[in-house]
Amino acid sequence: MNLKNKILNKIKHKSPGYDLSYKLSPDELFKFRHEINKQYLNVLNINYPDFSHKFKNSSIYDYHFFSHLFNHEKLWNKSLRCLPQSFVEIVKEMKFYKKIISDLGHFEISFISYDDQVIIGQEEIYWRIVRPNQPKDVGPLHADKWFHEILKFDDKNLFQKGCETYKMWIPIYSEKGKNGLLVVPDSNIRSWSYEVIKKNGNPKPVLNERVKTKLLDTDPGDIVLFGDSLIHTGSLNVGTKTRVSVEITMVFSK
Repeated sequence: MNLKNKILNKIKHKSPGYDLSYKLSPDELFKFRHEINKQYLNVLNINYPDFSHKFKNSSIYDYHFFSHLFNHEKLWNKSLRCLPQSFVEIVKEMKFYKKIISDLGHFEISFISYDDQVIIGQEEIYWRIVRPNQPKDVGPLHADKWFHEILKFDDKNLFQKGCETYKMWIPIYSEKGKNGLLVVPDSNIRSWSYEVIKKNGNPKPVLNERVKTKLLDTDPGDIVLFGDSLIHTGSLNVGTKTRVSVEITMVFSK
């Protein structure tokens, strides 16, 4: 079995349902941090200029010290956490990205989607922000394909029919063992029951079976690859810093 089939088969059809073979270089991690911090400070300066003196010299990993000044839930909608297309093009020239393509074959990055809206032509690389000890900052356990099913992404031209999607999850600021990606190992090899709830007026899938979860042991820059059937979520942050991670949906044509 070649490397492509070995990795993708492990992710999609076999145990444990994820792969940790790849990692950002220190320079690549620096570039992600720089771009995210620039976007983060720009959002705060536009929305809360009166407080700019408090956070202008800080990094996003210290955000929890200032978040009480802001309306956190309304401030960080997804549209403000999608990295610009200019940076997406930089990412596509990075060595880690080219290595994954060399090993696994060509893939596209999915277009940006906001619940039921798809932005055709703009590729989606976005980040999540999770403060220490804030349960509302993480969502429920889910598999990505449940979102694809309930939002009917095939009909909205987000993915071509028959393609396969995989997720690339990268911790940018994190503390090993205290925050990161929570997974249900082997959940990719069976079907699960879930229900659809409304959150902020939008449908969200929620697992309604009991499972045993595992916090993956990752350092900043580690890359987790998994398929759209793996049940996962961000873990509660029990560390001392704000956790930031990046997500990319990889779309392989059959």
